[in-house]
Amino acid sequence: MTKLDSEKCGCRDLDLLAAVAGAEQEPEFRQVKPGETVWESAAGDGHLIVVKVGSVRVYETAEGSPRARLAHVVGAGHWVGVESIAGVRGNTRVVAAEPTTVAIIAAKTVFERVASNPSLARELIRHLAEQNVELSNEITQMHAHDCTAQVALALLRLARCGGAADDEGTGRVTLRITQQDVADAVGIARETVNAMIQRLADSGAIQKQRGRISFDPQVLSRQAASGMAGEAVSRS
Repeated sequence: MTKLDSEKCGCRDLDLLAAVAGAEQEPEFRQVKPGETVWESAAGDGHLIVVKVGSVRVYETAEGSPRARLAHVVGAGHWVGVESIAGVRGNTRVVAAEPTTVAIIAAKTVFERVASNPSLARELIRHLAEQNVELSNEITQMHAHDCTAQVALALLRLARCGGAADDEGTGRVTLRITQQDVADAVGIARETVNAMIQRLADSGAIQKQRGRISFDPQVLSRQAASGMAGEAVSRS
């Protein structure tokens, strides 16, 4: 168990596969290759995606923007597809990050179970509320104007939904991610991100290898808080 567990995404606590077990419309299981698109919200097909094995990357594109933003890396036991619950199309694309098995569940099947299961309804409402709070916090943090803090927060966010492997016995986690991926997640130039990642590495907050970044979530959280505090002082 890592120190990230205390801040983990709540969707793992909402077992959708267990919730729809025995339903008339059973989940469809699919194996996908790295780089293969698993699901796009623009299709409007009303599906939820549960990651069984492997991990996926969730990209979001703002209206009018030509570039997708890496929003999340989602690992086994977690799910995506909140647009289907909301009944909107959105601009989300889910892509396999490695050989991955997913379960595709019809949102209407979840709704049928929620209607007859108050406990499931409470868990779903709680999860959606947590997502709303997380988004609000992220918007607030974007105005910190400290690039190092923004990079640190992006790494923590990408690791939160099971996207990072637990380095057993070390308290550290490892993200399989490139510096370009981090730039896409933060929305700033790759050259700037490269410099900020190097700064975090020099401070000991992270360790970087080709295609991988490792860190202790508590140490990185303190680094991010320190960066934001420093920026606040510089503005006063």
